[in-house]
Amino acid sequence: GNGAIEWNDTMKLPQQGEPPIIIDKIKTSNPYSTSEDTISYSSVDSLNTIRLPYEEKSLAIYLTTIDYYTPSYTYFKWQLKGKYDYWTKTARNSWLEFRNLKPGEYTLSIQNIARDDYRILNKKELRIIIEPSFWHTKWANLIILLLIITLVFICWKIFQFGSLWNRTKKKLSIFTRNTQSLQTPLALI
Repeated sequence: GNGAIEWNDTMKLPQQGEPPIIIDKIKTSNPYSTSEDTISYSSVDSLNTIRLPYEEKSLAIYLTTIDYYTPSYTYFKWQLKGKYDYWTKTARNSWLEFRNLKPGEYTLSIQNIARDDYRILNKKELRIIIEPSFWHTKWANLIILLLIITLVFICWKIFQFGSLWNRTKKKLSIFTRNTQSLQTPLALI
C-alpha cells in the first residue's frame, strides 16, 4: 500500500523492437474539414494503394508509431516520388498534407528515423493514384475526335450541296435561255 507497483517475476515485458509506421487516418479534399471526408476502410494502415477521383486531388495522411519505451525517440521523413525529389522531415505533428495533386501516379515513401543515431528503423510505401478528369481521358479524346470528324464531314457535305446547287442553277439558267430562244421562233410560225 505505499503507491508502488510490483511486477510478478514470471511476467515478461515486450521486447523493444523497431517501432512500425502506422497510417492512422487519410482525409481527402479539405484535410481539416468534417470526418465525412475521411477515407473509411477497416484498416487504413493495410492499404498499399489509394485511388482518388480528380475532384479529391488533395489529401492529408496522419502517421503514428507504437513505441512504448520512448515515444519521442523517433520522427518521420517522407518523399512523394512523382512530385518531389527530396526528403522532408515531419514537423511536431505527423500530418502529411498534399494539395492539388495533378492526375497521375505517386509513391509516398515514409521512413521512421531514430533521433539519437539517425538510423532508419522502418520503411513504408503507399501508392497514390489521382484519376484524370473525364476531359483528360482517352474516351473524351475519342469523343472529341469523332465530333471534329463529324463536323468536317457535315461542312464538306454542305459545301458539296452548295456547289451542286450552283451548278444546278447555272444549268437551269442555260436551259431557260435556250428554251426562251426556241420559243420566240416557234411563236412566229
